Amino acid sequence: MSRVSRVCIAIAIVLSVWTQTPANAQAIGGVYIDPQGVLRQTASLSQNERLELLRKEAVGAISSLDVGRPSDLRCVSLKRLQQTAAELSRTGKLWPAEVRYMAGLQSVNHVFFFPDEGDVVLSGRAEAWTQLPSGEVVGRTGGRPVLHLDDLIVGLRYALSRKTAPFIGCSIEPTAKGMQNYVTYMNNVGAIDRRRVQQIFTGMAQAMGMQAIRLYGIDSGSRFALTMVAADYRLKRISLGHDPSPVKKFVNYLDLAARGSVQAAQKQHRWWFVAEFDEVLHSADELAWELKGQGIKVVTARNLPGTPAAQAEKPTKSARQVADTFTRYFPDMAERVPVFAELQNAIGLAVVAELIAERRRRRADGAWQPDFFLDRDRCRITQYVVPAEVPSISDYRYSRGRGWITSVSGGVEISPARVVGREFRTQSDDRVMQQSRSRVQLPADDETWWWDSVGNQQ
Repeated sequence: MSRVSRVCIAIAIVLSVWTQTPANAQAIGGVYIDPQGVLRQTASLSQNERLELLRKEAVGAISSLDVGRPSDLRCVSLKRLQQTAAELSRTGKLWPAEVRYMAGLQSVNHVFFFPDEGDVVLSGRAEAWTQLPSGEVVGRTGGRPVLHLDDLIVGLRYALSRKTAPFIGCSIEPTAKGMQNYVTYMNNVGAIDRRRVQQIFTGMAQAMGMQAIRLYGIDSGSRFALTMVAADYRLKRISLGHDPSPVKKFVNYLDLAARGSVQAAQKQHRWWFVAEFDEVLHSADELAWELKGQGIKVVTARNLPGTPAAQAEKPTKSARQVADTFTRYFPDMAERVPVFAELQNAIGLAVVAELIAERRRRRADGAWQPDFFLDRDRCRITQYVVPAEVPSISDYRYSRGRGWITSVSGGVEISPARVVGREFRTQSDDRVMQQSRSRVQLPADDETWWWDSVGNQQ
């Protein structure tokens, strides 16, 4: 037996993903969908091909130069935005970029309810935007992705419907047959030596075969769904070392396991995103809300082959370290991998939708009625088709242990009701919250749907 066969070979099954759309190519998360419906890396395109892809993705000129003005406190009236979008759709016009991108908002910091006007106002930072070769639409200066109206609509439809799932999410799971084939293959592998390493790893991925994508709670053809799958895909590739980490202080699981104990190397784990803010603050009358913190973290659990997630066991120290450090450096990750910030934005909009739904369930006076956004026939969002299956690919490391590891699943779990549940919200200093609300008073005219708070333009 060679020296190579006497050391542990740490192995990870990583996922590749493809999707399609009935229309032209669409790009997000550093990947694009070609005319055949296959998801590919935009980095593989030539400059001319990237420009052509962006041309196809263009949605028309910005109708107001003012919307590109940087602002620390841009405000968006959801009632008036809905009226604008509804009128455009009624007359057969496409939504311009400023409508699709919610006037360049890059995050939701505050949510304000105006019951006398039957309105909801969102506020946050905004600036002019551009589109990256990887497909994301981001701020020209800071590079943070803008909010998408489509994502808010999906969040509202989940929050205000009879829920088919207790959370919004996705998971990528091995099939029972794939796990059985994988175990059989590994039992028959025999000794591993350097001459057979690549052959064995290729055989592992082939034995595992296709893995299932499962979507929960929302339209599987939505941009929101594709964002979750793309973010999960990138989480896997970075966490398992298939892609180099964009943040030097983050060490992938394969490298950690290769340095660790035999027990760590022999355990399989899953990592996934969950929604969680540091604080959800509100005024005494619950008309003013503030979302504090990054709103997202990575968690982990151990999974035995074929074991449901609900029966997952306590993770190893190395697995926890991956989850904790990814969460700690998430802002840096999101700056370099914009699809993580895209998921962060989608989470924020889902939480906004839940706050709106809560007021409707309580039959609060002056609750905003998002009737047009909830009407799937009149308000049609861009459609994607996320596949039901993705193929497995393999990666590996040498270890000091005497076992092997695989990563079998992951996903995204967004539970807006839990995020803003009574046990997670805190009443803030009422004077401060009311002062914040007073700064975003609605303009006197009935048509202006976005504006910058006085004294907050840059």
